[in-house]
Amino acid sequence: MISRRHYVAGAWALFAGAVVGTVVWPFPDTEAVALPTDDDFGYRGRKVRVTPHGREIHIVVDGTKEVHVDRGGPRGGYLTHALPFTEFASPRALARAVIDAEDGGLLLI
Repeated sequence: MISRRHYVAGAWALFAGAVVGTVVWPFPDTEAVALPTDDDFGYRGRKVRVTPHGREIHIVVDGTKEVHVDRGGPRGGYLTHALPFTEFASPRALARAVIDAEDGGLLLI
């Protein structure tokens, strides 16, 4: 049976290891990569506007349909709840995929 002294010592060792691990091997800095700028383009007869707001990006399709995008995927890419489990290299690629999914009847934006 483990004693309280060993339990507390082990907890402190784990805590110290976590602190040292984050200082020695910090998480990647996704903010260091250049953020996208405002982008207007057309795709499949629709007008698309991409507007960055810090780590978040708003995509507006045809002036009314909005898609929320978050930067910070496992590989530093872009994620959206509209297409979960997929990480995109650019907001433009994500917007095209969302429009393709809507045209295919997979989702409504």
